[in-house]
Amino acid sequence: MNRRNPTGRTTMLLTCPFLLILGCIQAAPPLERRFDFRGGVFDGIQLGVPDSEMTRMMTPEESGLLLEISGADKLAEVAFSPRMRLEGDFEIVVAYEILDIASPDRGYGVGPRIYVATASHDEDAATISRCKSRDGADVYSAHRAQNTITNSGESRRQHSVEAVPTNAAAGQLCLRRLGNELVYLVSDDERRMLTEIRKIPFTEADVTSIRIGLDRGGATTPAAMRCKDLVIRANGFATGRTVISSEALLGAATLAALLLATAAWYWLRQGTAPEVTEPEDNDDLEEKIVRMAQ
Repeated sequence: MNRRNPTGRTTMLLTCPFLLILGCIQAAPPLERRFDFRGGVFDGIQLGVPDSEMTRMMTPEESGLLLEISGADKLAEVAFSPRMRLEGDFEIVVAYEILDIASPDRGYGVGPRIYVATASHDEDAATISRCKSRDGADVYSAHRAQNTITNSGESRRQHSVEAVPTNAAAGQLCLRRLGNELVYLVSDDERRMLTEIRKIPFTEADVTSIRIGLDRGGATTPAAMRCKDLVIRANGFATGRTVISSEALLGAATLAALLLATAAWYWLRQGTAPEVTEPEDNDDLEEKIVRMAQ
């Protein structure tokens, strides 16, 4: 009996690895972490609180996470920090609702914000906030900070801010990095499209710190807000010593696909080996022996 031709099965084995690689390329970036605070949920494993004093000013509620700071509180903010490091392109989006904010007595404004710090040499940092300023104006604030060297050789922290008027009491704030550019985006409603309010050149270094919360900007004004949800997307996340990146997942899948392709090629080579015939039965063998004897 001749060995069967494995063409159909071989074609399938050779095709599957390349389909696997194509699927990984299309689905790899970005990775995502999503936190929904509605229903009284707060993930204390992936989200940390920078100061233990802040915990009494944070209350998980059915409508979201309540952040509340009184005039008597000494802290400048109440916030939480995702326990992760972001690599490559990223996007951070938070949905918020302002409950109570009065004009501050001093400082640069009171309101919800997203803050990120990086591992760059200049310690680049950025903040997007929806705040009320000292003159009572309601604005979106797009802030950037970095170290610069003065003519005298001294290092100085440099700040730049752009403000856009708004009347929204609820919506979304977003920081998005694409390559070496950082984009500040906002929405006056959590169901609407995000709108760009500023774009700047920015470092490609990892984001080492993230803070989401209610910042008083140096004032003693009481304030309250509700955080509804948080979405973080990035090319890679690092938590402690564990690094998860879309490139690593793609590499692992590609290696697995190549190994599968190699196995399929070897199986094909085996399938084209010389034919193997069945042993002759005993009756045929006896007839040959008789003829040879004659």
